[in-house]
Amino acid sequence: MTFSPTKTLLLLALALLGLAVAALWMVELVFVWLLACAALLLFVGADVLLLPRKDDLLLQRKLPAESGIGGEVELALTLSNQGTRAIKGRLWDILPQALEGSREPIAFDIAPKKSAKAALKYTVQDRGEYSLDHATFEARGPLNLMRRVLRLSAKASLFGIPGVELLHSNRLI
Repeated sequence: MTFSPTKTLLLLALALLGLAVAALWMVELVFVWLLACAALLLFVGADVLLLPRKDDLLLQRKLPAESGIGGEVELALTLSNQGTRAIKGRLWDILPQALEGSREPIAFDIAPKKSAKAALKYTVQDRGEYSLDHATFEARGPLNLMRRVLRLSAKASLFGIPGVELLHSNRLI
């Protein structure tokens, strides 16, 4: 679980730097600069306190136990908000290379005590056992100044087996 600034916060910090440089020539701006710095620190602290905690999110993963090589499988993700505030962010699912499909993050906006679902299709490229364990969720604070990266656990496994799909292709010839 890590915190990091967003681009918005970095741009505001650059603006404060510009104001500090201007205050070198105009002493009257020093008070304005100090007030702006204090306000920004207050807003950053509030944004950090309002970020979701790991206990606020529950991830569940469903996929078939096995699939033939070349077969398409549906991965169903359910993200539940256990907290008292709405959570907005993106989820990156960490998948084995043998599952061919989209690796783009999935955007979620979940009300308190609600769940959101996403279904993705993947093609099994090779035989073997594939374990899916973790996903990464990036949540942004309500003021969009800070973000928190959470590692969510949702275990699942898939067996890639030689299937009928392979017999219909020219790979065996």
